[in-house]
Amino acid sequence: MWALRGHSADYDEWQRRGARGWGWHGVLPYFRKLETDFDFEGSMHGRSGPIPIRRQGKADWSAPARAVYAILTDRGWRHVEDANGDFADGHCTLPVSRYENSRASAGLCYLTREVRARRNLQILTNTAAERLTLNGKSVTGVRVRKPDGSVQEYAGATTIVAAGALRTPVLLLKSGIGPADELR
Repeated sequence: MWALRGHSADYDEWQRRGARGWGWHGVLPYFRKLETDFDFEGSMHGRSGPIPIRRQGKADWSAPARAVYAILTDRGWRHVEDANGDFADGHCTLPVSRYENSRASAGLCYLTREVRARRNLQILTNTAAERLTLNGKSVTGVRVRKPDGSVQEYAGATTIVAAGALRTPVLLLKSGIGPADELR
């Protein structure tokens, strides 16, 4: 549920290394588009996206959270109020994707009743993506393992990889996409 953006300088470095469009000013509009930030306004935050972003107020912090805040502040670390807009060193209250009283996952926020009813959408549960299928340097689909152990391939004109921060790199490497040394 953490909704913590990367450091703006990291995105700019990606662009300097050849990832066109992935500099901070290229990705910021998409961060703004996906969120409704309930705590901060301005050019760094969205107000009409499907993902609600909140931070727990200090009055609601647990005793351990208050203790960590006090210790870090006493040691000279600044409390960064808005870690998604102020990229200074310090400690912060993590922004999270949640409704007022419940979790707000990407599935809940994007896969609305209307989206789930689309004829061109099939949702597979308990199914693991094993690798992307390729035609030369183009991704043509995905190979998955179903709950019964069978393997099936799905093809499409567009393949969107959204396996999370940890599994996406693994899926890309298993598919032969990535740094040559690691692939060897």
